[in-house]
Amino acid sequence: MTSSIPDSVSMSDLEKFSKKAQAPVQKPLYNGLTKDEVEELAMKTLRDMSRKCNDPMVEKCMMLAISASWVRWHTEMAQEAMPATADSDSDKSEGATDFATCLLRDAGKAQAIYTLVRDIIMDNDFVMNPGSGDSE
Repeated sequence: MTSSIPDSVSMSDLEKFSKKAQAPVQKPLYNGLTKDEVEELAMKTLRDMSRKCNDPMVEKCMMLAISASWVRWHTEMAQEAMPATADSDSDKSEGATDFATCLLRDAGKAQAIYTLVRDIIMDNDFVMNPGSGDSE
């Protein structure tokens, strides 16, 4: 019969085990990705975008698309929370009202981001000057 317990353990193995045990465990909270994977995906996407088109207009378009997505997401989440606010006598209603209010405030902040980015003018800015990017 063999034993799964080793006769001895090296100091380097113990140090490796200790370091591994101390490392924080990341959970895949973001659509199946960990925090590090999300950050890596975002940076890779930006690098790939810049390699394909190194003009600041592509960044402006991305920022507008992202902020518009945030407005839509926060607004939809607030609309889903709204029915729970109807029962004015419960603590659940108060929490739902607070949650919906926070979501709508954040939608307003995302709308402000959209407006600020839209109003920053670039060379050949087809957002602020329609038709400026059409000439070849």
